[in-house]
Amino acid sequence: MKKNHVIAGVLAGIALSLGMGATAEAAPAQPDGVTATTLELYSDFDYDTHWLHGGVVRYFTDSSDDLERAQIGDAVSSLKNTTPSAWVVYEHQDRKGAAYCVKAGQQIPDMRAKHNFNDKMSSVKRLSQASCAGQTAW
Repeated sequence: MKKNHVIAGVLAGIALSLGMGATAEAAPAQPDGVTATTLELYSDFDYDTHWLHGGVVRYFTDSSDDLERAQIGDAVSSLKNTTPSAWVVYEHQDRKGAAYCVKAGQQIPDMRAKHNFNDKMSSVKRLSQASCAGQTAW
C-alpha cells in the first residue's frame, strides 16, 4: 500500500513539473446503489471532467421538489439524463418558475447554453414518457 502512495506522489510531482496541474486519475465510479438510469446533476460545466475541479454530482431516480435538500439547488451547471424518461427542470422549488424538458438520453454539458439556466435549477419532475410532448423542450 505504501508503495502505491509513493508511486502516486512521484506521478503527481512529474505532472506538476510538466505544468499539467492535475494528476492522471480515473473518474470516480458512481456511488453504491446508483444505477445507470438516473438524472445526473453536476455543479460544474462539462460533466465528463467535473471531478477534476472538485465538483459535486447528485443522482436522481425520482422527482424532487427541492434540490437544496440534496445540496445542489441553484448550483447545477451541466446534466445527463440516462433514464428512459423525460424530465422537467424548474427554476424554483415546488416546480415553479421557468421550466424546460430534458428528453430521455439527453445530455447538456453547459446549462448557460440556449436558456441561460446555469445555477438556476431548484426542482425536477420525472415524466412517464420519453418525449417532451406538451412541454417546452431544452
